[in-house]
Amino acid sequence: MSNPNEDYLHLTLRERAPRPGDTVTSLCGYQWTQQPEMSFAKALDAAQRAGMCPGCTLIARHWNTQQDVSEV
Repeated sequence: MSNPNEDYLHLTLRERAPRPGDTVTSLCGYQWTQQPEMSFAKALDAAQRAGMCPGCTLIARHWNTQQDVSEV
Protein backbone atom coordinates (compact mmCIF):
# COMPACT_ATOMS: atom_id res chain seq x y z
CA MET A 1 0.00 0.00 0.00
CA SER A 2 1.34 3.44 -0.84
CA ASN A 3 2.05 6.23 1.59
CA PRO A 4 -1.07 8.39 2.16
CA ASN A 5 1.09 11.52 2.23
CA GLU A 6 2.12 10.80 -1.35
CA ASP A 7 -1.43 10.05 -2.46
CA TYR A 8 -3.43 12.78 -0.79
CA LEU A 9 -1.33 15.67 0.37
CA HIS A 10 1.26 17.19 -1.90
CA LEU A 11 3.52 19.00 0.49
CA THR A 12 6.42 20.93 -0.86
CA LEU A 13 8.65 19.40 1.80
CA ARG A 14 8.03 15.95 3.25
CA GLU A 15 10.95 15.57 5.63
CA ARG A 16 10.10 18.38 8.03
CA ALA A 17 7.18 20.55 9.02
CA PRO A 18 6.63 23.53 6.73
CA ARG A 19 8.72 26.56 7.62
CA PRO A 20 7.75 30.19 7.02
CA GLY A 21 7.52 30.82 3.31
CA ASP A 22 6.90 27.16 2.38
CA THR A 23 3.85 26.56 0.20
CA VAL A 24 1.54 23.67 1.08
CA THR A 25 -0.98 22.27 -1.42
CA SER A 26 -3.70 19.73 -0.66
CA LEU A 27 -5.07 17.23 -3.18
CA CYS A 28 -8.39 19.11 -3.20
CA GLY A 29 -6.48 22.13 -4.47
CA TYR A 30 -6.35 24.33 -1.39
CA GLN A 31 -2.99 26.05 -1.05
CA TRP A 32 -1.38 28.30 1.53
CA THR A 33 2.01 29.73 2.32
CA GLN A 34 3.17 29.04 5.86
CA GLN A 35 3.42 32.30 7.82
CA PRO A 36 6.06 32.92 10.50
CA GLU A 37 3.52 33.87 13.17
CA MET A 38 1.35 30.77 12.63
CA SER A 39 2.06 27.16 13.61
CA PHE A 40 1.32 24.43 11.09
CA ALA A 41 -1.63 23.27 13.26
CA LYS A 42 -3.12 26.79 13.25
CA ALA A 43 -2.53 27.04 9.50
CA LEU A 44 -4.49 23.80 9.08
CA ASP A 45 -7.37 25.22 11.14
CA ALA A 46 -7.41 28.33 8.95
CA ALA A 47 -7.21 26.23 5.77
CA GLN A 48 -10.16 24.11 6.85
CA ARG A 49 -12.24 27.21 7.62
CA ALA A 50 -11.25 28.66 4.23
CA GLY A 51 -12.39 25.59 2.32
CA MET A 52 -9.82 22.79 2.41
CA CYS A 53 -11.75 19.52 2.37
CA PRO A 54 -12.08 17.51 5.63
CA GLY A 55 -10.19 14.53 4.18
CA CYS A 56 -7.13 16.60 3.31
CA THR A 57 -7.31 18.27 6.72
CA LEU A 58 -7.27 14.91 8.51
CA ILE A 59 -4.36 13.67 6.45
CA ALA A 60 -2.43 16.90 7.04
CA ARG A 61 -3.03 16.63 10.78
CA HIS A 62 -1.72 13.05 10.69
CA TRP A 63 1.31 14.18 8.67
CA ASN A 64 1.94 17.02 11.14
CA THR A 65 1.83 14.58 14.08
CA GLN A 66 4.34 12.29 12.37
CA GLN A 67 6.64 15.23 11.66
CA ASP A 68 6.47 16.43 15.26
CA VAL A 69 7.65 13.01 16.43
CA SER A 70 10.51 12.88 13.93
CA GLU A 71 11.85 16.31 14.91
CA VAL A 72 12.70 15.21 18.47
